[in-house]
Order: sequence, then structure tokens, then C-alpha cells
Amino acid sequence: MTPIDGMPDDSRYARCIQSSKRVYWDIDEHVIRGRYFDVAHKFLPDGLSLADAFTTLSPDERRFVSQIQGRTYANIFGLVERFINAKILELGRDHALGDQEAVEALVRFSAEELKHQALFRRIDAMVGEVLPDGYRFDVDPNAVARTVLAKGNWAVLALTLHIELFTQLHYRRSIDPDSELSGLFKDVFLYHWKEECPARDPRRTRAGSAQRHALDGGTRPGGGRVHRAGRRSRWNLAGASGDRRELLRCQLQARDGCGRGADNRGCLPCGIPLAIHPLGRPASAFRQGALRPDQRKPASANSGSDRHAALSLPQSFQPPEQAKERPIMDGYANTVAPRVVNGINLDDLFALIEGVRTDPAKGKTHWRVATTWQGQTRSRAEVEGFSIGGTEVPRRFAIDIDEPCELGGSNRFANPQEHLIAALNACMTVGYVAQCAVRGITLESLAIETEGEIDLRGFLGVDPTMARGYENLRYKVSIKGNGTKEQFAEIHEAVMATSPNFYNSSRPVALRPTLVVE
Repeated sequence: MTPIDGMPDDSRYARCIQSSKRVYWDIDEHVIRGRYFDVAHKFLPDGLSLADAFTTLSPDERRFVSQIQGRTYANIFGLVERFINAKILELGRDHALGDQEAVEALVRFSAEELKHQALFRRIDAMVGEVLPDGYRFDVDPNAVARTVLAKGNWAVLALTLHIELFTQLHYRRSIDPDSELSGLFKDVFLYHWKEECPARDPRRTRAGSAQRHALDGGTRPGGGRVHRAGRRSRWNLAGASGDRRELLRCQLQARDGCGRGADNRGCLPCGIPLAIHPLGRPASAFRQGALRPDQRKPASANSGSDRHAALSLPQSFQPPEQAKERPIMDGYANTVAPRVVNGINLDDLFALIEGVRTDPAKGKTHWRVATTWQGQTRSRAEVEGFSIGGTEVPRRFAIDIDEPCELGGSNRFANPQEHLIAALNACMTVGYVAQCAVRGITLESLAIETEGEIDLRGFLGVDPTMARGYENLRYKVSIKGNGTKEQFAEIHEAVMATSPNFYNSSRPVALRPTLVVE
């Protein structure tokens, strides 16, 4: 029998609540961000839509099939969230007049399921605005929920487990890697995955603790002790990646006594989730040590003058206690943890510096952003990737931009000037963090405030003698850490000497425009 996890339940509930707060996202602010679906892109990958199986269709027709299938795919998720939420509320009912921390944990869990339903209803409406009329999804989610909930808890939780597993598998294996999909459609399932994926969301097992007690108070109907999956049990998946599955396994174990006593013969074997989860998949690119753009940005800061410190390891550098190498055991081999200061992996950083020093071609980077008009003063900047050392690195981001109402916009997003200042601040922030890290200085806080004035008479053409943009920018850096004033002054000078965006903003940059009239 697997040992019962010794973590106190009140600790589980508190951690559940904190995790819920940490991973929170908003439909409009984080997912949709003022965007619309572009029918020039597929919605669902071929591996899920099977559109590529229609060999007699043209590429445009197959893309249309993927869009129809993508709409249905989203609707199905909205459908199943209905009965999942109802089951969570049912399992938490016994806590209503008891442990209020448990109630809050389960209410937050339920709120996320409600948010997912709202998200998929919103997506169906948005897709309906860009696709032809005639689509029908004639399924009553309440009727489906009633049918499912009429079954035993064993069956409902087993079905939910299966849904959780294929949700994660579909996103990681099919949706995320497909560069031909609509960016908005991918983001819908990215944010859905963030709250569903156990590796990112440890609160599910904490909520599972509450559900175990709601089911039967920790014992089987037949008198046997609940066979709870501990975090280190042989049945549990390694680390945090098994947390959400642990929740559902525990529900199956706790509920399926069937009067058979404690011999477990009537229970779903805990190993079944292992049979359908892709345990053999390779580690992610991040875990394999692939190119990590966030850790490589400081590489541009190596070209300062002699009196300014470049990003190199000072001879007197001694990593702080939390950054020293420490052996860890992964169950198969001994490994050594990297030296990390302020979140910067110094081993990777210095390997990058040495690589660029040895082969300057490795330091060549190329950046590109495509911006399209979205109506009124709104625009969307999309990033597809960048290159470093001649290697293309795919990375998809979208940045929405608008103007204040006073300047003719709808004030839905920050304007170009604010993005320009934000880019300057962000680039210098990387510099301060990296320069502190290589000196072994641990930061407690860092803030940069930048401001400047633009006279609209130049932009509006009222007075051609007026500058069209900023004539100067003023910024204040507030920094706190275990360094001395002299060290921080040295770092300040080094950042000004090496920051790419400080360089871009403080000197003329040649612009070479090309006009294409279509």
C-alpha cells in the first residue's frame, strides 16, 4: 500500500489558494487582447482536424475544414467543463459549514471551470463572426451534464481524468508546435492548458485532498483505508507533473470500494494513467538546454568601453549561498544544479560569452516584427522568431497597440510611445540584473521610471520647426540589493555602455524604408 502523503490538509488548501492566485489570467486582458480570428490561418492542426485526409480538396478548402473543426473542438471543451464544474461543487458541499479555507480552494477551482466555459462561448461567437453562416452545434450542455452526473463517481472521475490527459497531450504535441495556426486560437488553448497542466498548476492535487474528504472522509465503503498516491509513490508520476492526475486517481480509489473491502480488487489500477500518458516523450527544448532567448539577451552587452564592466566573471566572484552548486538526485543519476543568481543561469551566460568570444559569428542576432492595422488606431505587432548565430529560433508573441481617446484611438492598449519607453526600460532591466548576477549581487528590487515630452505641433504638421518626437528622455533607476553603492554605480555605468536599447535611443539609427503599393 502506498504511504499516505503526510502533508497537513490545511497546508494543502493554503497552497491551493496561493497557486490559484499565481496562475490567474483574464479572458480579455491576457487571451483575446483585442484580437480577431484571421481566416488566412488554420485553427486546428491537421493531426486533430484530419483536414489533410481530404485529398480532393484544395489547400484553401482544407484550411476551411480546419476552421470548422477548430470551432467544434472549442465547443466540445465548453461542453465538458459544465459537468466537471458541477462535480467539483458537489464534492465540496460538505465543507460549506466547516473548513472555510477548503471552501475557498474549491470555489477558486470552480471559478476557473466557469471561466473556461465563458472563454469557449466567447470563442464560438468570435469564430461565427468570420466564418460563413450555417454552422450548428446542437448539443445541450445541461442535458449532457445530467447524463454524465447520473453515473457513479468512479465513472465521472475516470472520464474527467481521460479528458485532462488528452487536453495536455493535444496542446503539447499538436497545437503548440504548429506554426501555421491562428495565433489567437493557439493562445486560447495555451491559457487553457496553463490552468489544466499539472506541471504548471500544483493546486489540483491540493483540491484533490479536499475532494477525498468530501467523498468518504478517508475510508472506503468496505472499511479499507484510502490508497492515496503520495508524491514519491511508485504509482505517482514524477514531481509536480503528476499532481492533477493524482487528484483524479485518488477520487477513483476513494470511491470505488464496491463493498469489496481493502483488497483493492474492484479498483481501477493506479497504473492505468501511465499507459495513456506520453511518459516517453523527449524533454522540452528548455529542459534539454536548447537556445533560451531570455538568458541570451545580455550577450549584446559585451561591447562596452574598457572602463565599463562587460558581462564576464570577476576573479573575486564568489556565488552567494543560494547560487552555489549543490548535488541533487533525480532517481537515475547524480546531477549538479546550475549557478543561478537573480534568476540568471550563470553557467549558460558565461558559456554564451565564451562562445561568442571564440566565434564572433555566434553573436550575430537578427530581430523582426510584423505589424498590421487592426482598425482605427489599433495595430498588432507579431513576432514569429529571431535568429542567433545563423540559427532560427521560433517564438510566437503578439503585441496589441492603440492610442488614447484624446488622440483618436479607443484606449484599449498602450500606445507606441509607451511601448517605446517600455522597451528601453526592459532592455536596461536585463542589463542591471545580469551585471549584478555576474558580480554575485542578489537583487531585492529594481524599478526604472522613464518620461519625456512630445509636442504634437510637430506630428500634426502645425509647426514644421518643432521636433516630431522626444528631444530627451529622463529616467530614474531605483535598485536595492546586497551590493555596495560603489558596485551599483559601476553597474549603472556598465548598463549605459552596453544596453542595446540605450544605444538605440541615444544615437541616430539609420532607417531604410521600402514602400509596396498593392
